[in-house]
Amino acid sequence: MGLMAGMGVRALSGRRRAWAVKPPYNYTQVSSRNSWPFMMIGIGAVAVLSLPAIYFEGVGNEEMRQLWWNLPFIWLPLPFIALSFFWWPAKLAPRWYREWVARGGTRDVMPWTEEEIRAIRQEPPGRRRERTLKDIEKSRELVSGEDRP
Repeated sequence: MGLMAGMGVRALSGRRRAWAVKPPYNYTQVSSRNSWPFMMIGIGAVAVLSLPAIYFEGVGNEEMRQLWWNLPFIWLPLPFIALSFFWWPAKLAPRWYREWVARGGTRDVMPWTEEEIRAIRQEPPGRRRERTLKDIEKSRELVSGEDRP
């Protein structure tokens, strides 16, 4: 539950961007841009917000369980989940994603700028740097079409 939201947040953090130029995550997504991290955050939020209701059901407190399911904030993420299948407003995305969209935001546009790549290459050697460089290379493969059938 929280894992789904965590995966979405990690994808949007900016250290992993290859997902942005991959084909849509599943066949039900009709958006031209991959928006699975937004879906994951919404699904994870609904799951986490549902935990108290599940607890109340487990302890047999029917009134609190019904009250919790009837609270409107539990259902707030649902429109965002549905929206993410068709479109995701760039204004509700992190800065790097908005900048990528401004540069074209398609599978043919690299999600990393040359300036960002230079800055990452200047970071001290380490696991984080190596993973990010690996993501940059994967992004290049996807943008160049080497990974497409």
